[in-house]
Amino acid sequence: MARFIWCGVREALAGKNIPTSWEDWRGLQLVNEFKLPKCFTMFLFSGLAWALWKTRNKMAIEHIYPTQAMQVLHLGVSFMQKWRPLLKASDQEKMKEVVDRLKHWAMNFCPSVACVSDIEEI
Repeated sequence: MARFIWCGVREALAGKNIPTSWEDWRGLQLVNEFKLPKCFTMFLFSGLAWALWKTRNKMAIEHIYPTQAMQVLHLGVSFMQKWRPLLKASDQEKMKEVVDRLKHWAMNFCPSVACVSDIEEI
């Protein structure tokens, strides 16, 4: 599920690599592409990480499982929309553009019908 979220972020924000560590995440080209302050990468990471954490807790504690991984991305976008007013007024519009781009990708996502598995027969 987490891999799907990070791949979605990569596709939505036109990144080239999937972040596999904090250093990779901080190195994303969001700062250059959207002319955003570096603190925005932390804001974006926080929203998505919080959504993953809440989903993980629901699965582990309450045994409630999401029916689709896209629900977790929508939850992360929801958190960022809710927390956006906490940013400076000048930064809110810039962050709205990033969140809208994620939301647009999520709304237009079309899953592949091909069966994908990492299990092979020998």
